Amino acid sequence: MSGAGLALLPASNWDIEGRGPHPATWRYRVYMNSPSGTTIAMRPAAGVVHAVYSVDPARPWESVSPIRRAKLSAALASSLETRLSEEADLAALKGKTALVPGMATGWGEGRAGAPMADRKAHRIGADPPAALVSLRGDAERAILAACGLQPELAYGGGQAAALREAYRQFVHLSVAPVGKAVAAELALKLDTPGLAFDRSGLMAADVASKARAFQALTGGGMDAGAAAAAA
Repeated sequence: MSGAGLALLPASNWDIEGRGPHPATWRYRVYMNSPSGTTIAMRPAAGVVHAVYSVDPARPWESVSPIRRAKLSAALASSLETRLSEEADLAALKGKTALVPGMATGWGEGRAGAPMADRKAHRIGADPPAALVSLRGDAERAILAACGLQPELAYGGGQAAALREAYRQFVHLSVAPVGKAVAAELALKLDTPGLAFDRSGLMAADVASKARAFQALTGGGMDAGAAAAAA
């Protein structure tokens, strides 16, 4: 409680204890940071808002991120990022060319000991093959999909209708389910049955789709007021 009433404070770290499988019996050691130090407090489950996401039944107190779920794509993307970064950062050369001893001299044994062909110029520096760039893009799209994002939202471009549909899917298939889970936890811990998030502002700009929905509903015989509320 604060001077303004009930307040929720973020925990920078936490430990969870409990021998029973029911979350209501667990206890939390929470660490709350401030400019002058860290405050440690023990709280019962009823005193902690603990919203979880994509839990593993073996560890129901711990969320599993989309990146961990898509660990193969994440590992591939990480490896490609590392390789591309190393290729773009040749610290010793600093963008210059390098000359190495030729093979035509036979490395001191004369031309008799030299191979049939000398070295040729090879790519060095930030000039990755197109296949590598394409593979990185594919891995990135797989991670975006795991996070519930359509590629159009990340890269832009394309038709406006495709962008609107990608955004609609993101709101209804990604934001809404997570929002419902968080709202349910808040309703329980704040003793506020029916608590819910208002997502109407997220779709406020899509006037064209709302107009088409309104026209279809009124054309089917629905009252204009009810159609406007539904749209």
